Amino acid sequence: MKLKKPFYASLAGGAIGGAIFGLFNVKSFAFAVPGIMSLPSYLEKGTNNFMLAVIGIGVSFSVSLIITLLLNFEESSIETQQAEFSQPPINKDLPIDVLSPLSGEIYSLETVPDATFSNGMVGKGVAIMPNEGMVKAPFSGTVTMLTSTNHAIGLTSDEGVELLIHIGLETVELAGKGFDLLVTKGQSVKRGQDILAFDLETMKKGGMNMISPIVVTNSSQYLDVIHTANLVVTAGESKLLMLIN
Repeated sequence: MKLKKPFYASLAGGAIGGAIFGLFNVKSFAFAVPGIMSLPSYLEKGTNNFMLAVIGIGVSFSVSLIITLLLNFEESSIETQQAEFSQPPINKDLPIDVLSPLSGEIYSLETVPDATFSNGMVGKGVAIMPNEGMVKAPFSGTVTMLTSTNHAIGLTSDEGVELLIHIGLETVELAGKGFDLLVTKGQSVKRGQDILAFDLETMKKGGMNMISPIVVTNSSQYLDVIHTANLVVTAGESKLLMLIN
């Protein structure tokens, strides 16, 4: 209902008008919907039936008007209601896509030579052997976790997906050397935005295993986490994971 408060006021006015009709036993001599146009149906010679009907209807109108003014009703316009109605509801049952934060070759997480990741202790996901040293935001969200050595970064999407991006396996030993963090904790990021740069070639020459786990740390909240069938992905462009609600 577009205008609720005036409706409540009319209910109150109608109740008081009906009470007057009942109290003074006002009679109608023809079937008609109560209102101004029905006044002739209350005519009766030698009685004040008609005047009582006028008073009852007048009081009903007056009370409804006064209560409506007192309520100061502020109702949305038809245009606003139509705009709100036209907005499609958010379907939380739809799958959520996560873009790849790295460019490179895809590997199954089970092949990562680190039991913490390969056994799914952190969560479900995939691994990437990067071919360039830039990490891009895989979705729009917030930076929620950083390490002092900048080798890993945690993001939370606007839909609530919690993602850990771990660059290499032994890179924590570099103590931050070769990493250039481009964001701060709590910062909002947009999909495809550069968030972390690293010196890939220097790390490879130093003997670092650069296979990089990309893990949904709250994967238990989803029915399944499916990784892309592509063998190679591009950061900020290729779909990497699909989360099933």
